[in-house]
Amino acid sequence: MIKSLSWGKITPIAIKDIEGEQALSRTRQFIAAIGLDRRGKLFDAYLCADQRNGAVRNILDQLGNVRVFSNAGNVVYAPSRRPSVIIAHGQHCGAVDYVGQTRKESVHELPAIADQVDDEVIANAFHQLEKIPREFRAGIIYFNHENGSVSHFIEDEHGKLFRHFAVCEFIFHELGMALKQRFSKAQLEAYTKEQNPDFTLLCNPEIRPHGFNYFEVNLQKGGRFDGIIRDSLIYAISHALTGPEGGFSATKAVIMAFYLDVGITPKLYRDFLEPDRKYLEKYMERGGSIYLVKIGNLPSEKQVYQLLRKKEKG
Repeated sequence: MIKSLSWGKITPIAIKDIEGEQALSRTRQFIAAIGLDRRGKLFDAYLCADQRNGAVRNILDQLGNVRVFSNAGNVVYAPSRRPSVIIAHGQHCGAVDYVGQTRKESVHELPAIADQVDDEVIANAFHQLEKIPREFRAGIIYFNHENGSVSHFIEDEHGKLFRHFAVCEFIFHELGMALKQRFSKAQLEAYTKEQNPDFTLLCNPEIRPHGFNYFEVNLQKGGRFDGIIRDSLIYAISHALTGPEGGFSATKAVIMAFYLDVGITPKLYRDFLEPDRKYLEKYMERGGSIYLVKIGNLPSEKQVYQLLRKKEKG
């Protein structure tokens, strides 16, 4: 594990000491519940990191045979050779909206999102599906988080069925039936506004937490922090704890959790975290906490560290 940054130190912390002054700490419970999913996967689904997709993510986890990759704008950058579905969502995906709002800017705060995401939800989904080898394309599912419904697309631009359209239809029907009774009117009304997760979670897809209210970003290739991973994390951090008017106003913890064998070296951590010091420090100044978690094969092998700012000399 990385031990320090130029501006911060990384200190081991026992789970019991995370927000230890609170009898029922959500952060402590969330980190304690993170574990390893050993089930074999047959299909892949690419889902936006948005907290409002939590119910969809949970249902896919319950199916057991679907591996889920999440990031801002459900970008595909390292496709596997499994039947794959793109799951878009709206109204208002933050990454898609960002592209539309910054289209005319020459310099972008989130360059990977600007470059790899389209400014319309369904067009973006088709664009991402095109990155998957033709023989593994299954289709697109659209989740409308304003009314809790799903629709799907199983044909290409020429009206030809995708090779694995039956996989898309299976996931679509399962989501449709499971979501039908999932949302209260108040919850759907809340989803028309900005997302407001409790946590931002960065992990490899084998790591599974329990719960719904988090913004999740997954590596598509072990041991690599690609540009879209950086932008997804910074999108969440730059919005977090900025007040009740914006999204992420309650996001008080960023958790980076990786399986021991995934290949995240101290150098990779340092190269990933050092350049964005200004975002991380501002988040911590606003009261946010950043935790790094190593997940082993057994629950007892879990190791937790906290990123703290170095005290100024004086």
